[in-house]
Amino acid sequence: MGKLIRTFAFDRNAYRASAERSAELVANTIRFVQQRKPLRKTESNALGALISHVGIFVREEGGLRETALARIFLDLYSRNGIDSWRWLIARSLWRFVIPNGTENKTNGVANRLGISFSFFQTILGILQLLASRPDEERFLYYEELYEILDDDENWKLDATGFYLAVLERRQQHGIVDPANARGLLEDLDGQYRLPKDNFSGLFRKAFAQTGLFEFVRNTGRKQVGIALLATLDPVLQRRMRFMLDNPVIWDPQEESWSDFLELHEHDLPQEVSDTASDTTEDEESAVDNPPAIPINGIVEAAGESFRQAGMFVEDELVRRLVASLLAKRFVILTGMSGSGKTKLAQAFAAWIGQKSQSGVIASDESREGVSYEMVSVGADWTSNENILGYADALNYEKYVRTSSLDLILKARDHGNIPHFLLLDEMNLSHVERYFADMLSAMESDEGMRLHGDIDAEGKLTSRDGVPTTIKVPPNLFIVGTVNVDETTYMFSPKVLDRSNVIEFRISDLDMTFFLTEPKAIDFKRIAHEGAGFAEALVAEAQGDAVLDDRDKQKLSAELMLFFNILSDIGAEFGFRTAKEIARFVYFHRKLKGDDWDFKYAMDAQVMQKLLPKLYGSRRKLEPVLCALGILCYEERRWEDDGSSFNLGNAGELREKARKAVALDTDYHPLFAKDRKGDDKYPVADSYYSLSFDKIRRMLALLDRNGFVSFAEA
Repeated sequence: MGKLIRTFAFDRNAYRASAERSAELVANTIRFVQQRKPLRKTESNALGALISHVGIFVREEGGLRETALARIFLDLYSRNGIDSWRWLIARSLWRFVIPNGTENKTNGVANRLGISFSFFQTILGILQLLASRPDEERFLYYEELYEILDDDENWKLDATGFYLAVLERRQQHGIVDPANARGLLEDLDGQYRLPKDNFSGLFRKAFAQTGLFEFVRNTGRKQVGIALLATLDPVLQRRMRFMLDNPVIWDPQEESWSDFLELHEHDLPQEVSDTASDTTEDEESAVDNPPAIPINGIVEAAGESFRQAGMFVEDELVRRLVASLLAKRFVILTGMSGSGKTKLAQAFAAWIGQKSQSGVIASDESREGVSYEMVSVGADWTSNENILGYADALNYEKYVRTSSLDLILKARDHGNIPHFLLLDEMNLSHVERYFADMLSAMESDEGMRLHGDIDAEGKLTSRDGVPTTIKVPPNLFIVGTVNVDETTYMFSPKVLDRSNVIEFRISDLDMTFFLTEPKAIDFKRIAHEGAGFAEALVAEAQGDAVLDDRDKQKLSAELMLFFNILSDIGAEFGFRTAKEIARFVYFHRKLKGDDWDFKYAMDAQVMQKLLPKLYGSRRKLEPVLCALGILCYEERRWEDDGSSFNLGNAGELREKARKAVALDTDYHPLFAKDRKGDDKYPVADSYYSLSFDKIRRMLALLDRNGFVSFAEA
């Protein structure tokens, strides 16, 4: 058990919720001191940190005196407020913070153990070495850091030694899973018995506000690891390089602490970026976006925003869309051209998009701050290069990127923000040719190969900022739209089995609303209105979905009913389908609330998961559709004996469905009208009306053409 890790201390009072507010605090404090004004509470609380490790002030008999550093800071602040603070705090971390010349227990313990170290420079060096590794491997996870630092001898390690220790740990235990990694504060601080908010304050506040780093979070949204920011502007690159090349450790035998605080001849270059955006808010505050909101109210909030913008969408359709995205991050929207598929996908992505933060994807003013990309699929797409780009064979330093790849990379770097890849007219080309890698990667959670570049040491390296492999980020949601005509290709069962397929139909009411006041949708009124739900959407999509016992028993009874009938005729579904249906039912209930009815969730899943895979000739499909039609039409009789919940008429339903498979005369394939002209099977009387209506349409088309698919009916 190490001693140094348990004495680590950090004064965080100079840090506000963002770099912008921290810079403002320092500027105000300097002005108050210069004008001999009494400090306000916030400035007074920050004073100790501004003296002890930032170096803005020194104490004298007459009170406080600002140092030369204070005057430099004000000059930089007049040019760029945010980056002036980034410069100041980077200098502070480089020169002062752990070890430093204040009364810090860490210094005494380190001296007794004969250990000297520069904490910030070591971390910076480790992250530079990790930066060349792919995907999640480029992060230094806090549980790795804590375990290594729990041995006092390891504090002597330089960046290379620490990097090798990290790799050795990963060889023994494997790479940390970001989704389940442990975070700061109670997760790790408790295990290692650390003073509260020391390491966590350092990483969440000081490191974050340098603008040099990015962070990864687990499914509980706790910060669990740190990496170098993938894209640093030239000023930040030079700043980082200077600090790496110039180690600084205070020697009390050679220099007083007050002298050490002052500017030196060979000091951090006094430059700031031409532009800098404040994207370093910590977990305690969100400046640009509303606080995170639980997922429960998302449907009603989205529906209201859409209506205000002139877009009329039924809440149940929005609920099915959101539940589908949460169940599986790949959804297909199908329907006639002009039915609103693409507009709904765009509207939802714009509505939940975060405002003016890292992860923003903006190509024009109307889409500022929207974290989505609309990609029109071309008729000539024959490989994954149209999605993932390719390494330029004529220029070994260039990678030909696509808007899709840029979106994937940004989603990877900003894990708590949902990003949407919208593929318009997905079936203009064979989906399997350009999208198979994405489908497989989503299932396996393995990386997609982008290129095979290696460095001088024979190790894989990035090209033009593009890694050798990349996984599909867990915060990337894919929505494809499908029109069916003579220019398009049918989807294979492999594609349909990995998605929820939502059909769009224009009802009489929809058309009446539109004709009453036809107008374009005002996307500016929608943009960012649902940003408060963004983190919840990402977290829920990555989390478990456990049904309560009654819902589980209901779902099991229904799935076995459909499975038994479909397996009799070779059309059964697999484990993946069953799992995704269960997730959908769970989220559909969560989104609906107290007046939820299992029937509507199950009806949606028969429609979205079971029917889309059915296509073929009359001989093949007629018995299947007739059997499913009976199962969707007939009423259920649920029985509750107090200990279990059973489908009391399951046997009767199976018998009727098997007669339908045999095309018994009682079950005409078109569910035709009787001799009096009355409909024997009216849609209004069906149990699963959404699915039953679709089956009727498929059977009618099958009777007319001898062939049918889900999208065509």
